[in-house]
Amino acid sequence: VKGEAPGTRVIVKTNRDDAVTRQEKMAVVAEATMLKSVARPGHVNVVRLIGTCFRSDPLMIVIEHCNLG
Repeated sequence: VKGEAPGTRVIVKTNRDDAVTRQEKMAVVAEATMLKSVARPGHVNVVRLIGTCFRSDPLMIVIEHCNLG
């Protein structure tokens, strides 16, 4: 996984095993792109994008863990 945040609790989001269509994969990439766009300036109400892995299946998005939800 590209990216790092030492000591940070994270959640790894992956596409479903049966999400094999290009459209479903593009939805995962679009989510990561949106998170990346708000991550640059940072926003208190948006989880922080830690990293992504799109080189092979399953696609993964690593985001910060929020204790309360």
